[in-house]
Amino acid sequence: SRAARGVCWKNLKRKNSLRALALRKMKYGYVVFDMDGTLIDTCEAIQQSLRDTIVMLTGKTPAKAEMRATFGTPSDVGLKMLGVRDEDIQRGILLWSENIKKYEDTPRAFPGVRELMDGLKAGGCRIGIATSKNAAELEHSREQFGDIVSRADCVICADDTAEHKPEPGPLLKYMERTGAKPSEGLYVGDTVYDMQCARGAGVDFALARWGNPDGRVDADYDEPTPLALLEKLR
Repeated sequence: SRAARGVCWKNLKRKNSLRALALRKMKYGYVVFDMDGTLIDTCEAIQQSLRDTIVMLTGKTPAKAEMRATFGTPSDVGLKMLGVRDEDIQRGILLWSENIKKYEDTPRAFPGVRELMDGLKAGGCRIGIATSKNAAELEHSREQFGDIVSRADCVICADDTAEHKPEPGPLLKYMERTGAKPSEGLYVGDTVYDMQCARGAGVDFALARWGNPDGRVDADYDEPTPLALLEKLR
C-alpha cells in the first residue's frame, strides 16, 4: 500500500542518515543527557503531582513559577524549596510518588530524542544519562521508557552521588566511571541547575530548548529541537 511504502521510505532515509553520520566524527567524545524535560516530557506529571503533594503537606497551592524553579533538583530539595518542613520530607517523597501515579499517562518522549541519541552513537559518541531521579524513580522511568534509558552506556542517578545538581557531582561521577575527560564532553539539560552542573564539571552545555521554551539559560548550544542540535554537533 501507499502508506506502507511511505513508512519503508522513511525508515530507509533514517538508516541512510545514520550511516552518513557514522562516517563523520562528532565534535564530542561523549554526550550526557538529563532526563526530565530533556529526554522525556514529564512537566505536566511532575507539576500536577507536586502541587497535590504540597497542598496535602502545607495546605497551600504553589504557583507554577515556584514549582518550575524546583525542576532539576532531587525530590527532597524540591520539597524544601516549596516550604515543606524537614520532618515531613520523607513522608512528602512517598506522597509525591503516590500522587504522580495519577498522571502516569501524561509523560512522553520528546520527538526526535531517539534519533538524536542514535545519530550521536552512529557518529562515535558515547551516551550517558545524569538525572536527579533517585533509584526508585529511575526504575519507574525504565518501565515506561526503557528503550531510551537503554541507549545510554552509563546512567547516574541521585543515589549515586553525595552532591547533586547544581553541583558537578553527577557529571564527575559519570567521568569517574567511564574514564571520560571534561574536554571531551557535552551535557544536555533544560534548567539552570543543569548548566551550573556542566560548568562546575568543566564540560560544555547544550540547552534543551524543546523542554524549556521560555527559559533564559547561558549555553554553548541553544537549539529548538533535538534534530537541530544533532546538526550542530556534526
